[in-house]
Amino acid sequence: MFLKGNILKSIKFKNTVPLPFSYWVLVTLRFALTLLPQTGYIHPDEYFQNVEVIAGDIFDVDVARTWEFDPKFPIRNIFIPKLILGPPLFIIRGIGSKIVGFADFHARIFMLVVCGIPMVLLCILVDSAYYGYLTLADIESLQITWSNWVVTPLNFLRYNMDVRKLTKHGIHPRWLHLAVNVPILFNVLGFLAGCAVILNTYRFVKGQYTKMPKIQSIRGLMLLSAITPLAVLSLFPHQEARFIIPILVPLVYLYGNSIHICEVDDMDLKTLKKLLIIVWYGLNIIFAIFFGFIHQGGIYPFINDLHYENNGSYGSHMHVITTHSYSIPTYLLQLESTTKIWKDRTTKHSFTIAPSTFIHKYGSLPMDQLFMNVDEVLTNAEMRYHKYKKKYKLYVVSPCSLEKKLFREASKYQYINLLEHRSYYPHFCTEAFPNFPSKDDKSCVKGSKIISNNAQTDLTVLDRISCFVNQFCLKVFHVKILIDCFYKGSNIMKLIKPIWRASRRGVSTWSPLATAFNTRPTHRPIFDSLKERTGLFNKPELTSFEGFHTLKEQAITATDRLIEEATSNPTRPMVEIFDELSDTLCKVADLAEFVRIAHPQPHFASAAEDACISVSGVVEKLNTHKGLYEALKNSVQTGTSGDKHLAELFLFDFEQSGIQLEENARREVVALNDLILQTGQQFMAGGAKPRRVPRSIVPQNVRQFFSTEGDDIIVSGVYAECEEAAAREAAYRLYLAPDIRQERLLSATLQARHRLAQLCGFQSYADRAIKASTMETSTNVREFLDILSDNLHDRANVDFEAMAKMKRQESPYQKGLMCWDTPYFTHKAKTQLLNVANTDFSPYFSLGGCMEGLNMLCQELYGISLKSEEMLPGESWAPDVYKLAVVHETEGLLGHIYCDLYERAGKPHQDCHFTIQGGKLLPDGTYQNPIVVIMLSLSGGHRGGPALLSAGSVDNLFHEAGHALHSMLGRAPHQHVAGTRCATDLAELPSVLNEYFASSPQVVRRFARHFQTQEPMPEDMLQRLCASKYLFGASEMQLQVFYSVLDQLYHGANASHQQSTTEVLQSAQKQYYGLPYVDNTAWQHRFSHLIGYGAKYYSYLISRALAWSVWRQNFDARPLNRSAGDRLRHAVLRHGGAVEPKVLLGDYLGTEMTPRALATALTDELDYHKDHLDTVFKVMDK
Repeated sequence: MFLKGNILKSIKFKNTVPLPFSYWVLVTLRFALTLLPQTGYIHPDEYFQNVEVIAGDIFDVDVARTWEFDPKFPIRNIFIPKLILGPPLFIIRGIGSKIVGFADFHARIFMLVVCGIPMVLLCILVDSAYYGYLTLADIESLQITWSNWVVTPLNFLRYNMDVRKLTKHGIHPRWLHLAVNVPILFNVLGFLAGCAVILNTYRFVKGQYTKMPKIQSIRGLMLLSAITPLAVLSLFPHQEARFIIPILVPLVYLYGNSIHICEVDDMDLKTLKKLLIIVWYGLNIIFAIFFGFIHQGGIYPFINDLHYENNGSYGSHMHVITTHSYSIPTYLLQLESTTKIWKDRTTKHSFTIAPSTFIHKYGSLPMDQLFMNVDEVLTNAEMRYHKYKKKYKLYVVSPCSLEKKLFREASKYQYINLLEHRSYYPHFCTEAFPNFPSKDDKSCVKGSKIISNNAQTDLTVLDRISCFVNQFCLKVFHVKILIDCFYKGSNIMKLIKPIWRASRRGVSTWSPLATAFNTRPTHRPIFDSLKERTGLFNKPELTSFEGFHTLKEQAITATDRLIEEATSNPTRPMVEIFDELSDTLCKVADLAEFVRIAHPQPHFASAAEDACISVSGVVEKLNTHKGLYEALKNSVQTGTSGDKHLAELFLFDFEQSGIQLEENARREVVALNDLILQTGQQFMAGGAKPRRVPRSIVPQNVRQFFSTEGDDIIVSGVYAECEEAAAREAAYRLYLAPDIRQERLLSATLQARHRLAQLCGFQSYADRAIKASTMETSTNVREFLDILSDNLHDRANVDFEAMAKMKRQESPYQKGLMCWDTPYFTHKAKTQLLNVANTDFSPYFSLGGCMEGLNMLCQELYGISLKSEEMLPGESWAPDVYKLAVVHETEGLLGHIYCDLYERAGKPHQDCHFTIQGGKLLPDGTYQNPIVVIMLSLSGGHRGGPALLSAGSVDNLFHEAGHALHSMLGRAPHQHVAGTRCATDLAELPSVLNEYFASSPQVVRRFARHFQTQEPMPEDMLQRLCASKYLFGASEMQLQVFYSVLDQLYHGANASHQQSTTEVLQSAQKQYYGLPYVDNTAWQHRFSHLIGYGAKYYSYLISRALAWSVWRQNFDARPLNRSAGDRLRHAVLRHGGAVEPKVLLGDYLGTEMTPRALATALTDELDYHKDHLDTVFKVMDK
């Protein structure tokens, strides 16, 4: 390996040629350019793929983390950037220096090979930990697989082999490296290399192999080292110059001597070398100046000014829109991190900082599309200003060469004023090359800084050159709005642009109902002292909270009177007495329960709660009143009860409380009911609590997704729609981890229910709960669920496979499809495959527009109208509640609906329907009209515009309106069975049916109009929206089957067997769901529906099967069908629970309600909507 001494002596070295003065000048210049900051840069990736990310980690500032560092599919190693850039940036943070210097290092090839293997392993280990694929928990459990390792070079190759992914970064011709990038980077060296390749190719073709360099020689290897990577990289359609920079090394070795003047005898060769040196030096000096100071040279000075301006604009927002320029290195703005969790030293509260500076990067968008985005940013900023008094500044940053186009496009928007703010010289962008002006270019006269005095004549050559040079700058334009008009009759607030644009189109054509609901009530009639006040719901007793005591006492007095009547010698049918008894107590209990939940004033809510407790105590006594039970039972036996079906329902209510039992058993029933109530409430409260876990057990890469308190992380849900797969998994495992207390409470509830059912003569609690429903027995329910599960198996697997494919494309290193993935990929499929996003559709669903749609539906189907009424002083519990009168075209007033639709502090975040007063035929022949409340939690509706609903909120509004209409249209003679007081599966039928109307293009196109322009929703958007609601419907239905089966197993005949609830869940999930159970989880501990529904969770599936049967048979072909609506009203809705549901629906649909028929209806619906989805996809493809 070492040369011998005599060999060294035999080697002759030429005399060293002295280095010329020009060499030292260039070395000095290179050294200076290395240290001094330069304003230009060649390509944004030189910052965003290393410096930007590491600066964000070191300085805790907001940065742009590019796709290379996306944890879903990381392709950039983090160890080397951390190692090289971390220490100097850390020092800069400490000393405040702005100069960064880097040193080159060299090592022998042998040492690099020796060190390579451990270095590669170290890089893989660091990347795997940094991106969250390898955690301490994985190491401790020794559950490490190939999916735990991140090999970024391999990911890089896989990424660049996918043309679909490369389209996001630009597709280039495959000859770009050879024809453009090589000449720019290597100039003379590239030319000489090209000549050598051509020469050797010629020799190879001619068979002159001896004149070619040998493959194993250093020249042959170096030539291959240049040609091979260039050829391979040219295969990829995305070609950036920086990719081939490493080729410089073999090129310098091979042809560096050609640009070095040495003693040669051949004068022609010497002249050629001098010429090559001049070209080499000249081009390098030109490129150094061009890329160092001119190319994108205005960006850095602009960032510097923006940084200081932003620091002086505390409390306001700043929007910067860039066009035809490279991305701004965000870290240079030194914006405080909006993702870091900060802690107040005084209060110890954790918080994050809201962003105040927004960089909008629009690349090289055409001017019309650019200003559409400017318009949107300006609109949102103006609305925030008028709603929250948040001031803002909006800048558009563009090369000066586009100034004329910018002003021309801005002139199309009469409310946009574009003001020149600042210019930065020099600046050049290849995407907006300056135009050399013509002789009569008047825009040049206006914009040129150096121009001849006579602007009437043609421009001179000097003028035109001056104008051309002045385009080498970056110009910042300040965007302001030009709207100075006010609302009519008000001097409170300026009209912002959207309202102004809408007003230009003429007078609003919204109906009075839509106009009322498009404005959120802001007056407070409850404090109005100018009019006589009424009470809540127009009840005089409730002018104050003390009225609840009066109502309670009146109800108790009436109850005592009715008990006396029922147990003595009644002169009217027994069911009439019992129904009046039920109505008397429900009027107080239902009203008080709603006020307890919804009233914002604590003293009202507290008084209502006291009334609830008192009435509940009265009901409990009635349920165990032997005299009442015997009187009712005797009347049924003697045929004097009146309505036999209703009498049997009252008897069933009695017997569920065990009144027919011996005294000891009856006492046990009472105790069991108390236990079930207590454990159920505790279980539901525990299921809603967030999970607190030590920070150390949460993977570092997902901690930022959760809030913290001290050394603990708070997990408040399963983060189902989070884009980060690792965060979804962590949230699922942590939030749904087993809870010993919850298991004890759930088991106690289930055991108590099972014992209660057996005491009352039922085999299981499920049989007790299902007896009065459409299915009648738990055996029928299980048969229905088994048939449906079999029918769904293949259909659901198709959905799961589609989602699994999406996951593999997004995160190839992640595990297969898991339970925490399905909500996310369902949402993603809707937004990506169907291009459905709330931001696109919400403007077409203003609250007023949706209410107008409901009114239209009611008129077309039932001949009833929804009329907005003014709220009387004191009638409402909150200032922003609406009141609707429901009026039939011939029958008159049917009832009232109060709409409590907006969110407020302390209000439950749930969409629901409350019955305040049930319908009932009164002794004088009149009808006691129902009163109900619809409760949602919408945001918006202030002076900035109406509340805009998402597609899901529209469905929820129509769903709850379906319950309300059921109450309004019900005309059962007895309150106990009026409206929604019926079996759960029947009660849900009208609301689910209403969702079909809200998903029908024929219905939606009648009311979906833009809240500003009132233009209808475009047909393609309408079709995509309606189709999206049924995407992955089979997998969602399979999940509901699994939930329903689990509910049945928990409440079935084997509930007393000594199995934990988790063991039952594992067995059910394996049989009835297509995704595996996740070890060490117990999601049933969070499933509050087990308490609320109790063996009736399946009812949603039954009601959907019934609703689909009704829809398909009567409304599918012609949804707005009056004859079908009247038939539904009179055959089903008016009866409430007065007729057995199985008989009622069988007669209406003309078929027997068997488990197989209902299961088949659901799979028929899935197939029907799949065909619709396929049609929409075909149209989208076209």
